[in-house]
Amino acid sequence: NPQMYNYDLPDPRDTPKWSFQDLGLADNSYYDMFKWIFPEEMRGDGGEVDDGECIKLLLGGIMMSDRVVTVSPAYKEEIMTEQGGWSLQNKVRERQDRLDGILNGIDTQQWNPETDQFLPAHYSPKNLTGKAICKQKLQESLGLHQDPNAPLIAFIGRLAPQKGVDV
Repeated sequence: NPQMYNYDLPDPRDTPKWSFQDLGLADNSYYDMFKWIFPEEMRGDGGEVDDGECIKLLLGGIMMSDRVVTVSPAYKEEIMTEQGGWSLQNKVRERQDRLDGILNGIDTQQWNPETDQFLPAHYSPKNLTGKAICKQKLQESLGLHQDPNAPLIAFIGRLAPQKGVDV
């Protein structure tokens, strides 16, 4: 059972353990799907007092889902490794029959600058004239200084070194 300390006691380590029943929840076996034990080296006291038991909602979600989908095939593989699994890699590997990675991407027919109805002008690799018009209109709509020579950079993603933002 997860441990929570009662700091009103003379020694908080004497806090009695609690169960899901103490929260008014039925004692169903699936609650164990949420239980995770921190490795001793990850505990604040090195495992001397803290037994490391906790509730990990992500673990419960992984263990109880019909299907787990990640943002890419590469990330699917990454979360099954020690480096990328954040201590859940063994549990994720147990569920790999229900694990998928869907490649990030766009519909190139719908998001085609030669035909996109939402762009103020169209352009292609052979004719970039419309691209300059789109840049000028975007700078205008965002209240930016309108300069055709100013770089305009957009990034959609996590600000993490693995995404190349440090380059």
